[in-house]
Amino acid sequence: MENIKKEKKKKIISFDILKFHLFKLIIGIIFLIIFFWTEFFVVFYPDSNLLPDIFVNIWWQFSLSTIILILISYEYLVNSIKDIFKKIISDDLLVTISAFTSYIFSICAIGINFNELKANDWLITNINGTSDTLFILFAAFVEVSVIIYIGRMIEFYVTEKTIHEITAINDLFVDEAVILRNNKEERIATVDLKVNDIIICYPGETIPVDGMVLEGEALINEASFTGETNLVKKRKNSDVYGGTISNQYLKIKVKYRLEDSLINKIHQGILKAKEAKSDYQKIADKVVIFLVPVVLVLGFLALTFWSIFSGWQDGLLVMVTVFVVACPCSFAMITPLSILVANGVALKKEIIFNSKRPFEKKEVIDTIAFDKTGTITTGKLAVKKTNLSTKYLNLIYSMELYSNHPIAKSIVLNYQNQFKDRLNLKTQNVVGNGLKAKYEDQTYYLGSWNFAKNILTRVDQKVFVSSNELIIYLFTKEKIIGYLELEDEIREDAYNVINSLKKKNIAIYMITGDQKKVAYKIARKVGILEENVFYQTLPSEKAEIVEKLKKEGHTVGFVGDGINDSIALETSNLGISLGSGSALALQSSDITIRNDDLKLINEALDISSKTLKTIYIGLIVASIYNLILIPLALSGILVPSIGAIAMAINDTMAVIIAASLKRLSFKKKNKDKENL
Repeated sequence: MENIKKEKKKKIISFDILKFHLFKLIIGIIFLIIFFWTEFFVVFYPDSNLLPDIFVNIWWQFSLSTIILILISYEYLVNSIKDIFKKIISDDLLVTISAFTSYIFSICAIGINFNELKANDWLITNINGTSDTLFILFAAFVEVSVIIYIGRMIEFYVTEKTIHEITAINDLFVDEAVILRNNKEERIATVDLKVNDIIICYPGETIPVDGMVLEGEALINEASFTGETNLVKKRKNSDVYGGTISNQYLKIKVKYRLEDSLINKIHQGILKAKEAKSDYQKIADKVVIFLVPVVLVLGFLALTFWSIFSGWQDGLLVMVTVFVVACPCSFAMITPLSILVANGVALKKEIIFNSKRPFEKKEVIDTIAFDKTGTITTGKLAVKKTNLSTKYLNLIYSMELYSNHPIAKSIVLNYQNQFKDRLNLKTQNVVGNGLKAKYEDQTYYLGSWNFAKNILTRVDQKVFVSSNELIIYLFTKEKIIGYLELEDEIREDAYNVINSLKKKNIAIYMITGDQKKVAYKIARKVGILEENVFYQTLPSEKAEIVEKLKKEGHTVGFVGDGINDSIALETSNLGISLGSGSALALQSSDITIRNDDLKLINEALDISSKTLKTIYIGLIVASIYNLILIPLALSGILVPSIGAIAMAINDTMAVIIAASLKRLSFKKKNKDKENL
């Protein structure tokens, strides 16, 4: 809760900072117009009545530039000094040198000509005594400082807007919750809630933490996650999430503490991805580290050359212009800004990027391995056949209530109307196999035939059920008691999504713990080759298969439910988890698809691919800009003010290129369907 309070306070501070930036921007633009106005009329219409005398008054110009120094330019200086102490070479260093060289040069020009100045002398000087050097004192300083500031404010606006879209979800956290203790309601801090606490949520209130409905039915507003206004119906045993709003009374059992809540995990995952440096960012950082000292050397060589052949005034002008046009701001900003915008776009589509890997050029996927249950299939299994008595069905129902696996949830849904109360069991999850429970002095196991063979002291092959469907056995160490035959439902869009991925030349595999017949049946229906199907695999074996594919030269993506597939998700080049976005899913996967929409795998890959292309284009544009303008600056063709405008245009282009990713948010759904 402390972190959330800090976030809210940070937003208030950020708004105050934004207002101050806006004030500085307005002042800067006004002063910039004054200097541009002065330059234009001095050069083209020096006798015009539209040029007020005060505009060319030396002390007026000095005052305006000093205000800009205090309001704007000092930031460049402070940042440069901090970077130098940190032994970091940054773009602020070039900005600082170019801007302050102009200012100091103008002060020196006043000192040199001080005895000849009158109260309203124009700040135009031919210091070297020739008529071919026209220079308005302080103009370059103001223009460089303000134009660079305008470019950075555009970047600041896009960044803040995107961050606000990403972190606005934190506003829905509530400080207090109503907890039920000894049949009495009392308010406690949300941060003090513990797993299995019972809380009450009244109509119109925000649910404080993630939990499961114990009593009541309600329509929940989940717009904080989805951006959609459609209400979602929740009833007993339904999962609900902190930050969502209920329209009816609900009694909820807490499943996760506040720090483990879905909202917090989403926020942390996005920040982690945003702060991580991709391959392109590392390249850009190297370019900046290389470019800054090279430009400094070029600038000082230009100063020396031009001073020898044309005078030190021209040398200073050329050096300042070189420093301005070569400022590598666009190199530094294009990658993080593009990734930030991509995260904002993805979140609106219920896609969460949890790491930098989706934005690594080396992680372009050529192979995707799918888990089956809950991924290619819905995980909503119907009980097709059973030979178990009511007593044992109630036992299975009670055991599965302790599991979050899609199969367990399906069995619970099948029997929740038949069995209202759970049995008093001591249930334990056997990772990758099934469940075991102690009941009436007997230990029962629930799982696949492979699990049974590992537990049974004597295996009777006659009790094995041959079927194309999923078989779950209930057994003890001594014998098989009975089975459930479950029919799995394939997702409607599974075939289209897999076919679409295959059209992108992505090889498709399926890795499942199910039996061979079940695995092949599903594979045929969705268009996966039988030779690409791995069946009866444990979680650790799934990871081994992924590793094997990688060793064969494939760049492998793995799609699973993010719980029992966590090892494979970690092992793959790009882990994609479908599901509710549990803590484990977010920790194990690089991409989380929150609403189980299989089509969003394509969306996620498209966003990743288009982000990489955007970064690539931005870096190319920045490179072309430098290759053209640095020689022009060295030749003396450009002046500082034009160089500042060109640099601002380049920085703005970087922002526009990054912001262009936002248009992915408005892609029409019918177009998505056509692509599939």
